[in-house]
Amino acid sequence: MNRVTRALRIAKLAHSLGDYDTNIMGMVGEVIAEEIFGMTKTLRQAKDIDGHVMIDGSARSVQVKTLSRERIASYGGGAQFRIAENSHPERLLVLIVFSQARKYEVAYNGPAALVGKVEIVDGQQRRGICVHHLFAERRDELALLLQACRGDA
Repeated sequence: MNRVTRALRIAKLAHSLGDYDTNIMGMVGEVIAEEIFGMTKTLRQAKDIDGHVMIDGSARSVQVKTLSRERIASYGGGAQFRIAENSHPERLLVLIVFSQARKYEVAYNGPAALVGKVEIVDGQQRRGICVHHLFAERRDELALLLQACRGDA
């Protein structure tokens, strides 16, 4: 059994304990980023960056954000997260995990600076990113995603 399959299995087991959007989703996302996107993980103490991916022969910093199907179903296109603006990564990878079905979907894989809005949170500049920001130019895909998240995916 490969690492992605095992991580998705763990997500399903965690889901059976209740409706939590926990660090387990983050772990699942990072395993997917390593195995599927070739991310080299940083040390645990690295702030605001989960690893590096090679793009055009250069290592680019990346942050992985993982949302559960349940979170998307609850908040719809308004499901959001924040990343630090001052030290944001070059790349952002956003995954949606369907734990019951043991699958995932890539919501965004691109430059971090191109999505979201800069806002002040607790005196610090943060880039707030909603799911609808990620699909700004792909409204049909967003509608399909929201439908799948509300269903028994």
